Amino acid sequence: MFDKIYSETGIRFIYTDTSQLKNVKEAFSKEKIRALFLESPTNPVLKCADIKAISEIAKYSGAITIVDNTFLTPLLQKPLEMGAHITVYSATKYLSGHNDVLAGIVVTNDEKLAERIYFYQNAVGAVLSPFDSWLVIRGLKTLSLRLQKQQENARIIADFLRKHRRVKRVYYPEIGAIISFEIDDEKAVSEILKKVKVFLFAESLGGVESLITYPYIQTHADIPQEIRERLGINKRLLRLSIGIEDADDLIADLDRCLG
Repeated sequence: MFDKIYSETGIRFIYTDTSQLKNVKEAFSKEKIRALFLESPTNPVLKCADIKAISEIAKYSGAITIVDNTFLTPLLQKPLEMGAHITVYSATKYLSGHNDVLAGIVVTNDEKLAERIYFYQNAVGAVLSPFDSWLVIRGLKTLSLRLQKQQENARIIADFLRKHRRVKRVYYPEIGAIISFEIDDEKAVSEILKKVKVFLFAESLGGVESLITYPYIQTHADIPQEIRERLGINKRLLRLSIGIEDADDLIADLDRCLG
């Protein structure tokens, strides 16, 4: 979206690894930056950023901080309380939780920013239908129960993957319910994706069902290959969105497919 759409309007974007605070400081020392956008943890290798420290750097330079908090939701991380100006969510994911609505949410605790955001939303027409709004509200009612179970399952499954002989690396920051892992042979990926029965082979995340995704050719396929590889998105990487099923069933499914 930044490169293919907004760059054509004259906005310039600089990319850096926000999990390393020194990179953020260096970027601000070299450029006049108006806004900083980050996600934490990142998708799909789950790097975490020091949101509080980054927000302080941005504020000192007169920039606003925008945090994509989709993976952790307000239950596990509250960027606005850490100094961020705006938090954004794909409400399609955990907030709705049932894979049956497309929605996005923008949150701010600044009245002037809220007025500007509302103006743009009204002018562009990016509003949800009443029914879609109801679906998100319905999902929010069970968010705490769902996420508690999903996180419990994720910790058990991450531990299983770390001990498996065919798994070479596990990405899991011990929070949330997304796990990424690298297997020993890229040729085995297609067989794993064909064999899963409890996990569903699909791109989304955050719903009650457990999903397995192949970022290299799915979620990150449009990113140039050299950038994908630099970010660790290689042909051996798989991403799991852990649902609310029984953890033993999920482990048995993975164990059978990994062989």
